[in-house]
Amino acid sequence: MKELDSVLKIYKKEGFESEKLITALIELREIFKAAESPTLTKVTRLVYEYIQANKNFDIDVFEERGEDEETSFEYLLMLMSKADNPLNMEEIQEYKGLLLEA
Repeated sequence: MKELDSVLKIYKKEGFESEKLITALIELREIFKAAESPTLTKVTRLVYEYIQANKNFDIDVFEERGEDEETSFEYLLMLMSKADNPLNMEEIQEYKGLLLEA
């Protein structure tokens, strides 16, 4: 999905303090909303609200992550790009739970 790719590019170039990132996530949420995907719509909103409040994304479904591995944010975007996979949707639900607790 090109919108997810756009979010990833903005993140890699400008980081979490970019208004462009928040705007891209808000636009992505509208796409998920139009596609009638309530879980992805909600997770996207929770993600941009968390980033706005904290200027980072330190939510992670893994206890430990290696230095060379992708960030938790990058991993979540990858899961969202393949949300038709039931295992990926299960992990997205885990992120949703962690975001709701944050």
